[in-house]
Amino acid sequence: MSPVFLKLPHRVEALVCLLQIALQAYQMLERLYRQSVPEGAPSTEQRLTAETILEIFSVQGLVVEPTAIGDVVHATQPTRRQRQILNQLKLPTPEEFIAQRLPPLPTG
Repeated sequence: MSPVFLKLPHRVEALVCLLQIALQAYQMLERLYRQSVPEGAPSTEQRLTAETILEIFSVQGLVVEPTAIGDVVHATQPTRRQRQILNQLKLPTPEEFIAQRLPPLPTG
């Protein structure tokens, strides 16, 4: 990470505010996951950190395919572990998320 030089106090305050929001999101992900772990799960599973969860999803990607009608966005298939985490957190897969947000492809 490269250094950031902020000269105005309100920009420093804005950066600190953004960092606080990011940290809260990080902690919320960790808490929600740990609350969803079954009681009999191994301790490594019960102590899984947000950093590890995000590392597991670091290889999840999107593919943009140019077509005659425009660009089509596809998500790569999640791994078994990624799918297990998404199910545990009751979150949609990337493909389901895209299908909910983007209009369907025209068929004719």
